[in-house]
Amino acid sequence: MGINSRISIKRKLTSMIMLTSAVTLLVVCGAFLTYELSTYKKRMTEEITTLCDIIGNNATAALSFYNQDDAKGILRSLAAEDHIVMACIYGKNGEVFATYFRGNPDLRFNPPDFRPGNIKFGKDHLAMFRPIHLEGEVIGTIFIKSDLEEMRARFGQYAIIVGNVLTASLALAFLMSSRLQRGISVPILSLVKTARNVSAKKNYSERARNEGGAKTPIELDTLFSGFNEMLAQIQTQDAELQRNRERLEERVKERTGELQLEIQERKRTEEQLKAARDEAIEASRVKSEFLANMSHEIRTPMNGVIGMTELALETTLSEEQKEYLDMVKSSADSLLQVINDILDFSKIEAGKFELEAREFSLRDMIGDTLSTVGLRAHEKGLELAWRVDSDVPDGLVGDPGRLRQVIINLVSNAIKFTEEGEVVVKAELDARQNDSSLIHFSVSDTGIGIPTEKLELIFEAFTQVDGSSTRRYGGTGLGLTISSQLVGMMNGKMWIESTAGKGSTFHFLARFGMARAQDLGRTLADPKELHNLRVLVVDDNTTNRRILIDTLTHWRMDASEAASGPEALDMIEESRSASRPFQLMILDVNMPDMDGFELASRIQAGNNLAGAKIIMLTSAGRTGDFTRCKEMGIHKYLTKPVKQSDLLLTMVRARERLDEYTASEEPKSPAIAAVGSRTRNAPLTVLLAEDNLINQKLAVRILEKAGHRAVVADNGLETVYAFKKKPYDLILMDVQMPEMGGYEATAVIREQERKRGGHIPIIAMTAHAMKGDRKACLDAGMDDYLTKPIDTEKLIDAIDRWAPESPSPADESPAKQTGEGQIEATSFETAGPPDDAGPPADRTPEAILDMEALMARLDGDKELLAEIAGLFIESSSEALIEIREAIEAGDQKRLERSAHTLKGSVGNFFAKKAVDASLRLETMGREGKLDSAPGALEVLEKEIGRLIPVLENLQTKGVA
Repeated sequence: MGINSRISIKRKLTSMIMLTSAVTLLVVCGAFLTYELSTYKKRMTEEITTLCDIIGNNATAALSFYNQDDAKGILRSLAAEDHIVMACIYGKNGEVFATYFRGNPDLRFNPPDFRPGNIKFGKDHLAMFRPIHLEGEVIGTIFIKSDLEEMRARFGQYAIIVGNVLTASLALAFLMSSRLQRGISVPILSLVKTARNVSAKKNYSERARNEGGAKTPIELDTLFSGFNEMLAQIQTQDAELQRNRERLEERVKERTGELQLEIQERKRTEEQLKAARDEAIEASRVKSEFLANMSHEIRTPMNGVIGMTELALETTLSEEQKEYLDMVKSSADSLLQVINDILDFSKIEAGKFELEAREFSLRDMIGDTLSTVGLRAHEKGLELAWRVDSDVPDGLVGDPGRLRQVIINLVSNAIKFTEEGEVVVKAELDARQNDSSLIHFSVSDTGIGIPTEKLELIFEAFTQVDGSSTRRYGGTGLGLTISSQLVGMMNGKMWIESTAGKGSTFHFLARFGMARAQDLGRTLADPKELHNLRVLVVDDNTTNRRILIDTLTHWRMDASEAASGPEALDMIEESRSASRPFQLMILDVNMPDMDGFELASRIQAGNNLAGAKIIMLTSAGRTGDFTRCKEMGIHKYLTKPVKQSDLLLTMVRARERLDEYTASEEPKSPAIAAVGSRTRNAPLTVLLAEDNLINQKLAVRILEKAGHRAVVADNGLETVYAFKKKPYDLILMDVQMPEMGGYEATAVIREQERKRGGHIPIIAMTAHAMKGDRKACLDAGMDDYLTKPIDTEKLIDAIDRWAPESPSPADESPAKQTGEGQIEATSFETAGPPDDAGPPADRTPEAILDMEALMARLDGDKELLAEIAGLFIESSSEALIEIREAIEAGDQKRLERSAHTLKGSVGNFFAKKAVDASLRLETMGREGKLDSAPGALEVLEKEIGRLIPVLENLQTKGVA
């Protein structure tokens, strides 16, 4: 098609006429030859059939008298037919009777198989079998094979004739087409010539002339007329365009001056926009830096406030002191929540908030989350329950921390606004794909509800249902806004259903990936061991009872329920009478009329237990329940809300008659109870890399309460030495430390592991909680990330999550090296470098110079105050020398690091002017602006000089 399209119209017309003629002739000749072939075959068949009948009739006598010589003679008569190749007469039974072969009648050959009544045209022959009849009876068969030489000869003649006719016809068609095509091609070529001239010269006054004369078709005449008319219109329009062009040039000259002014104005605007953009970028950077600094500066002292308050609550206190400290802890928790909300909201608004993606167990996460708010619910007399449908996958990939934050926010609000009744958390499968699941979460309460007109405003930032100055319930109004935005980042949405006075239900959808292993929680038992186990659930709360029954039924147990103690006693008696006693009983402690302990006592007193085990469900914070269970011989004790994995393990142990308790004594406080109940691993030896003394003491106390052993390293260098010296199960790594930071220490440890093998879990601890901090820790080779202030639950969660299966064997008694050959027993040891490694890094204690606040912070510990004052006095002079040397050497990094270290030390005493001077030097080092550093150092030395005498006085004389 591509070549043919370049041929002239004259040749195209001639070729089309000749091709049409040739195709027509070929079709006619083909039909003629087909007809001749069919006729020849029919005639040939009739001829051979007649010949077979004649031979057959002549051979009847020979066949009848079995005279083969006569039969052969009859066949030899076929010699007169040149086209007969061979012939054969078969007897009645198909045996060969006589044969004939052209050219040599006596030649031996293999006659074909006997096939009566068959005729076949081959490539070069025609073969026929024909029966021989005598008086209506078949007495034999005649076979004749003929060649087709005659047909070939005839068809050769036909081909010559067809070729001659086709040649003559095509020649005639060529002559005729050459003349006939001129009537079409000549006018068209004339039109093409005119079009080319017009296109090349742009002379629209030229007109096309028809040179074909009277032979031109009517359609081409019409085409010429239309073409000329089009040229006339183009000529008119071209003249008009020329006039418009001239007018346009005049307008362009006028606008050029205007555009130059506009361009100059636009350049000024662009410069202003660029400056505004740079200012916005700088403002965003400053805001991010400010948020990072605020996160660090606020969380660090808050860690001390919350941690020391928890530790103080475990000491012997008067009722008044305990009340004051409870109020301090409650206020600190509320303040920390406000701080977290503001920081999260700022990060989301700035677009610098990222979700992590890691595998987690949904059921364990919900159970652990609700255990942290269980005490608050039960203090108000509320039932807190949760349920995850069986079809919801357990192993998910997402951000469990942010999902926990959303659930905590919704549940905390539900508890806050509910005075009686229950709070229920549910998770259902909304949709599932190959690689993800859409989970529908709901949090329902029986609280005060939300008026209809407030529902549309509930998710707006800084908005509260009751915004009056006399409102009963406080808060920033950011919790639901942040939760809604977090859910949106999880590819979901949040909405609410509520009726004023009857309660509310918050719903949200969130999409998660599917974990490789679907059971990420530590499977502690096989429910197959509990199939068909007869269980009685006794609880006055319908929702809680229903959830337990559904859970037990899903595990294929034979579960029954009772709403009160008397009803339970009746069911126990009936089951005993029917010889189908209950094997396990789950009793709620807090029930009206007859509580769980009274019911257990009645069961034991009436001898109706019949070998069954009792599991008691109690509310968080009910002191004395543990001891009472132990005294009554109740087999197991669980705190609501109950995790499914804990319930399953407890039932299996009860089933196996393992009557040991999960703790040796009742916890002293709800905080420590939470730690004790959450610890799922064997005791670990933990290396704590932390340069802050208060954080050291707090972390060590938490680890000890959880049953672990802590070894303290003051900086990254000591951490590396300790790691080389002996094996540890886990490292808690502060990020910002003197001599060697957490990032550098982790890099050294990972390099050593690459050489010698193994992998020790490293959990980062930092007061920085901004975008990128977590990623930086993970990129540095750390396994997990915790923000300060240290959260007891999160710390224990992280330790449980990364604890090795087989902990390293701990020393019989943790110790601290005090001298050559001397060992001093202590609660924790300090891991330092070898003797030739130089002095240990300076610790940076956190304290407050305001004496009243300082003593409250230290829980009245005067010895600790003297210790941290002495540490600062010893280290401050060296720190000032370090800063001066950094300034003189122009070492920006060294100045930033040393000023930061001193700022942390001074900040612990809340010496504001000294802190400001240290911060100024730290900023100069970070930004590389050292011109004013000597003057700033003089201010810092002056403030430190004023602080030292005060601290020396405290060290020697103590607190009055």
